[in-house]
Amino acid sequence: MVCHGHLSGRLDDGAGFTRPVFASAVPPTSYATEISRRRYPAGTDPASLPRDAWSSAPAFRLGYQLDPQTGFPVTVVDLDGQSVSSFVALDVDDKDLLVLTLNLGAATSVICTSWPALYASLRITFSAFGDSFTGGVSSTCASREGTGSFLWRGEAASERLVGLTGPDGRVVGT
Repeated sequence: MVCHGHLSGRLDDGAGFTRPVFASAVPPTSYATEISRRRYPAGTDPASLPRDAWSSAPAFRLGYQLDPQTGFPVTVVDLDGQSVSSFVALDVDDKDLLVLTLNLGAATSVICTSWPALYASLRITFSAFGDSFTGGVSSTCASREGTGSFLWRGEAASERLVGLTGPDGRVVGT
């Protein structure tokens, strides 16, 4: 969905204004993900782990879609095909990067009974272009206690990113 037009109004001093506006809802992007086989201390660089320290992880999807009742965009966050949008907070860090935090909270025991492979608590930071993320899973339904976090990373698997250049100059989505 893309909207564009003009926003007009009046300021406190009575002066009128008109501003061009543009808005768009980003379709959901699917990410292929990997998780570390064990927990690591805070601050561990995922790039420092050897290849055999990783195993495949559930698919992850983030974006927006139009609500069929209202026509407005709503946030879509899916983990392993299950919507976890109600348990997610989105924020921006001091580097203007998108940060996603998931916490199942009081619903953990109920949800984990139905989806034992689900992550219960995590925090990930997206790259500037949104083509990848890294972060930590502090609690899974199967492993709720422990020191440190499982490291989690993902790469966008979206055709719409193919051939685009990120802010660091590298080509993404190839």
